[in-house]
Amino acid sequence: MSLGGVDSLIQHPAALTHRPVPAEARPAANVLRISVGLESVEDLKADLDQAFAQV
Repeated sequence: MSLGGVDSLIQHPAALTHRPVPAEARPAANVLRISVGLESVEDLKADLDQAFAQV
């Protein structure tokens, strides 16, 4: 996974990029990072709607 690429990504920082950071300095467990790429806005909305409907 590459933040800064052309694809949209959803990342869980506490489990990925901040994993080696001490627990007290990590982002909260319920924080997600969304990096929007070059996909169609309508496609992104549909994907997010579908994902939120499942949680």
